Amino acid sequence: MIGNDHIEQILKLGKLVGTREMIDYIQQYKLSERRHNTICSDIIMAFKNGDIKEEKPSTLQEFINPHNQENATSEAIDLILQLLVIDYVQIVLL
Repeated sequence: MIGNDHIEQILKLGKLVGTREMIDYIQQYKLSERRHNTICSDIIMAFKNGDIKEEKPSTLQEFINPHNQENATSEAIDLILQLLVIDYVQIVLL
């Protein structure tokens, strides 16, 4: 993910996987409570304050264009969505 800093990169990831899913992941594994993990704490606080709007997980349709349309089969999109999971426990292993 390209971003100006690590927080922008995390927010871009949240737009793909869904911000609710990202917040749930941070809270499930108590990442914001771990020592020196102010990034997760800041993200949760920004979400609660409304600074980060809730995004639903992407269907990837916005990335399909005339240049990649022939490769964007339903099977390819399904595979990418299975791999694009924030919780490492749920990632599909090939």
